[in-house]
Amino acid sequence: MTLASETVRGLLAAKITTLGYAAKEFRDEDEAITEAELPCVLIQQAGVIELERLEGTAGGAAYHSAPYFLSFAATTRPAAAAMMVATVNALANDYSLGGQVMEIVPVSYGDEEPDAKDIRAIMLEIRVRFLTPPNDFGTLLT
Repeated sequence: MTLASETVRGLLAAKITTLGYAAKEFRDEDEAITEAELPCVLIQQAGVIELERLEGTAGGAAYHSAPYFLSFAATTRPAAAAMMVATVNALANDYSLGGQVMEIVPVSYGDEEPDAKDIRAIMLEIRVRFLTPPNDFGTLLT
């Protein structure tokens, strides 16, 4: 079974791909990005997903607030920054990912230093809020 948070990760990847960037899973620290993979965006569901039961919704739906890290990697910092700006704009124009989630909120961003010296990256933290049935964390309510 796929968790709703994994489905959301896939929706984020699909949106990023429409911008012309490769969307990839985050990797272990010992597995560096290669120049051949650039430009790319690494996506990671990060941290604990906060849950709240919503009374007055279909059976008391579960409200999820999930943090994700998006790491924009390119050969130059300006290129990575342009990727982040384009992605934030695209998400602002479709903050519900086609009606699949409630909202996407940028939380913070900053420079990141990947292992390879010729690759520059900027990390963006976003919070995605979505609903599932009360005891079914695998189905997104739209």
